[in-house]
Amino acid sequence: MKAEAKSAMFERDFMLAFNKYMNQKKEQATKPYAEGRDWQQYRLQPSYKEVHPFTVEGDDSKYHNAKWNSLLKDSAFYYDVPSIEDEREMRFKLQLRYDDLFESAWRPPLQSRRDLVQWACEEKNKYLEAKGASEKLMEDCSNYSQLLRKFGPDYSSLKAKLGYVKGLFEDTD
Repeated sequence: MKAEAKSAMFERDFMLAFNKYMNQKKEQATKPYAEGRDWQQYRLQPSYKEVHPFTVEGDDSKYHNAKWNSLLKDSAFYYDVPSIEDEREMRFKLQLRYDDLFESAWRPPLQSRRDLVQWACEEKNKYLEAKGASEKLMEDCSNYSQLLRKFGPDYSSLKAKLGYVKGLFEDTD
């Protein structure tokens, strides 16, 4: 008896759903395809995000010294041995933020932090020289460790915690 009741209920529900589907089909038969669709279901979200121009507070419009220093800082915080994904992300970041500093095509070396910092320093000096800037705005590109101290991460806070690890920090004592 239970099986018959379940079967009767299923048949009744099935017929209601089938009739509803057939009525919708008949209503749509006279309409064009475009009118028969609910376009709210097909609304696409933009796949891009709005990009705002990168600016550095206090930057001068002639030499862009603060923006060049920001490029050197981003370069100094780059990885010593980057993965291909790290290289891709850095290339995108540099193009997005600093493309307006270069007049022609440019290709930064992304194999290591040393190469990137050296390249950014040389490019800054070329730019400033072309603009006729004074020597005091230019960087000494031959001294890599001085560039890292000026623009790179400050490891002094870690020295108290990890100073006992041999070879991690240069002994200046």
